[in-house]
Amino acid sequence: MQAYANIREPRPRNQPVTVQPPTAKDRNTTASLMAYLREMQLFEPEEESMRRETVLAALNELCVNWCKEVFLSKGYSEDLINEAAPKIFTFGSYRLGVHDPGADIDTLCVFSSQVDRKDFFTSLVAKLMTNPEITNITPVEAAKVPVISMEYLSVPIDLTCARLNLNVMPEDLLLADPKILGLACDSTDILSLNGPRVTDTILNLVPERETFRTALRTIKYWAKCRGIYSNALGFPGGVAWAMMTASVCQSFPTVLPSNLLLRLFYSFAAWPWPTPVLLTDIQYGGPLTRDVWVPDNRVHLMPVITPTYPAFNSTFNITVSTKKILQKEFERGKEKLQEIFKGTATWESLCEKLDFFQEYLVYLRIDCITKVEDDFRKLHGLVESRLRFMIKSLDNTEGLEYVHPKMGAVNFPEEGAFACAFFIGLKYKQGVTTINVSMARNEFKAKLTAQMPPDSDINVSVITKRQLPDWVFPGGKRPAPTKRRRVVAPKAEAKTEETKTEGTKTEETNTEETKTEGTKTEETNTEETKTEGTKEEAKASANEGVKGGEVKSNGNADDIQIIGSTEGRKAKAVEESSDNKRKLEDKEREENPRDQKKARG
Repeated sequence: MQAYANIREPRPRNQPVTVQPPTAKDRNTTASLMAYLREMQLFEPEEESMRRETVLAALNELCVNWCKEVFLSKGYSEDLINEAAPKIFTFGSYRLGVHDPGADIDTLCVFSSQVDRKDFFTSLVAKLMTNPEITNITPVEAAKVPVISMEYLSVPIDLTCARLNLNVMPEDLLLADPKILGLACDSTDILSLNGPRVTDTILNLVPERETFRTALRTIKYWAKCRGIYSNALGFPGGVAWAMMTASVCQSFPTVLPSNLLLRLFYSFAAWPWPTPVLLTDIQYGGPLTRDVWVPDNRVHLMPVITPTYPAFNSTFNITVSTKKILQKEFERGKEKLQEIFKGTATWESLCEKLDFFQEYLVYLRIDCITKVEDDFRKLHGLVESRLRFMIKSLDNTEGLEYVHPKMGAVNFPEEGAFACAFFIGLKYKQGVTTINVSMARNEFKAKLTAQMPPDSDINVSVITKRQLPDWVFPGGKRPAPTKRRRVVAPKAEAKTEETKTEGTKTEETNTEETKTEGTKTEETNTEETKTEGTKEEAKASANEGVKGGEVKSNGNADDIQIIGSTEGRKAKAVEESSDNKRKLEDKEREENPRDQKKARG
């Protein structure tokens, strides 16, 4: 503990930019915000809150009894058992006071070093299995922060553990004190302790907790609606969003939640990344100097640094693609907040749900299939935790502007098995003709093969929007296709290219068509994605590689062609119509000799 004596308590870093009192407009917009949050049912009912407290008390009692059993099995005295009773701490969104109804509770069980981590994942798991009130128990011992996931009386709980070199567990144990790190048995225990330590420090560093909580509750809901809330997929997680919100609270301590949100979007739409977001100054030195975050612009693209020692980057998983998506969403959020304060938009427009399966023309689909339900949960967690490697590989794939992973998997029916699918949207660069995703696919599968449960399988394929299964849409019903607006090319652009199709004459249509050529004559192992379209439409496209256009798949998992565009087809239709008119006039002249003489004259 002496080694941590010079590590001081964190102090707020960001000085107030303004301390002006709220205006009448601020109060009105905040009132409308609170009404919207209640309408969306983002506040937990009182009975649900009481049930959570009951579950936490029951979990604490269960852990105390388990520790007693471990101590007795190892021959320790009754007195020592009573003095070394474990303690349960909460952290994350529940501890911050911004959890959604039905959200999980992040918990930490702290016990003395007489109990091993192995005991936690053997005898405690066995004890949990015998309790009929506890279901869906999934231990993940190999995780960076080992955890047991479960549902206790239908309340989702993530239970982690940390061991301290103490024979007597103090009643007033404070995890926020940096000296607690000197009692940790190893580095894994330090990582586990950091959860509650970071959460408590964030709360201590914000000037107005209720303003912070309302703003953070809104940001969390907005991020989930826009599909950018997942640390595993390369977006900020709950802690990172909390620290970003807290940093703006420090700079604007007197503003109301609605104005704080406006300031937040303004701040991060123009943030000079990779400049880090900090709540307090980083402390170097001490026993864990090697673990303290050091700037590296090649790896840390949007760093948000934890306020406790040792400081680390909570957004390490952010990739080139997810950074582009986040910057686009910050800019959109800023524009929506401006409109809300002008009275021309509502909070619903800010939190409009992203229609992920209408955003892109081509998707990467990753199927996870197992025959045993327990193995299915393990495979689901394994694939989700490794998807960031696929995203980083795709970032290095030539021709892709960015890729967009969908939050969460979609379960689908599979006879005699449990199955789900993850999806990644692919956005092409302008003018790209060839994209090869086979290397990213093969590297991803190679990383997972050795860790997959028995009798399980992973399939990775490239599909078009048209090939999306019905079960990805709400209610299992595919939305009706919509007509696309005519894209008017800028004057400086070249004339629209004519669309040429391979094989038989192309049907003229305003909707995207997917044609699958199943003949064996097209034997191709190139595993490439090809896109051809007009320059005008490629430039006008904000969310797709080519707006309009015909998508063709030859059945190869990675070989997709997007040929032409709506405008190209219309241009060709006009030309064919002119040709038909001239042919009809020539035929009429042949049938009428007088007209032929007049024509010669």
